[in-house]
Amino acid sequence: MSDISCAIPLLPPAISTTGGVEPRSHCCQVASLDWAANACTKGFTTQRNNVNFSPRRSLAALEWCADHMEVTHTAVFLTAAFGVNDLLATVLSADKDYLRYVLLKKEGGNIETLRRDPDTRIAVGAVKKGDTFDRFLQEKTTNLNTHVRYIHTKYMLIDPLSDDPLVITGSANFSDASTKNNDENMLVIRGDRRVANIYLGEFMRLFNHYYSRYVTTMQAIEQPKEAKAVYLKPDDSWLTGYYEPGSPKQKERLYFVS
Repeated sequence: MSDISCAIPLLPPAISTTGGVEPRSHCCQVASLDWAANACTKGFTTQRNNVNFSPRRSLAALEWCADHMEVTHTAVFLTAAFGVNDLLATVLSADKDYLRYVLLKKEGGNIETLRRDPDTRIAVGAVKKGDTFDRFLQEKTTNLNTHVRYIHTKYMLIDPLSDDPLVITGSANFSDASTKNNDENMLVIRGDRRVANIYLGEFMRLFNHYYSRYVTTMQAIEQPKEAKAVYLKPDDSWLTGYYEPGSPKQKERLYFVS
C-alpha cells in the first residue's frame, strides 16, 4: 500500500492561550483532494510529518494505521472516543507479543474481541461510585457535555519510546464516518521523540485514572459480593507479577524502564 500521507504539506499547530498546542481542525482548505490522492500514486517524496484531510473515497487512511500497528514490535496506544473500528480491532485482538493500550469513552460492541489477547489493556471512562472500596467518596462528572462525558481525544501512538516514534492525531475518530463522510484532519508526526513523550505522558495519565475506576465499577457489577477494599502489601509480594516471564505486567515493566 502506498503511503497515503505523501506530498501533503504539514500545517503548523495552533498555539492555545494557555501555552499548549492544539491541532487545527479547519485551518485551511485543500483545493482538490483528488490532487492529493493522485500525488501519492504518482510517487511524490514522502515527508515525515504530514496532514491528511477527509472526506476520502476509501478507508485507505485507516488501513494505513492498521498496517503500521501490525508491524510494530513494542507498543501501541490508542484513544477511541466512539469505539474501535473493525480494521483496528482485528489487529488489537490478534495474539501479539507486545503491549496494546486502548482508552475508550464507553464499552463498544467489540469489547470482548479486544479482550482476546491479554497483552491488550483496556480502560473505559468511569467514576467512583462511593460504595465499592473503603473510604472513597462518590465522584461526579461536570455534566458540561452530556454527549461526551469522559474523553474526546483522538490519537494513536506507535512505538512512542523508540528512536522513530509515530504519533497520529487530529480531529478524526479513526472511524469509517470520519474517513469517508466528515470534514476532518489527521496529523502524522514521525520521528519526533519529544512530541511522542508528551502524548505518551498524557495518555498514561488518562489511562491510569480511568483504569482503576473501570475495574472497580466492573467488579461491583459482575462480582458484587466479592468487591472489597484491597490494601497495600506490607512486603514485596506485589512484585511477583512484574517478574513473571511473558506476563503483561513484566512486559510493561520492561517497556517503561528500558
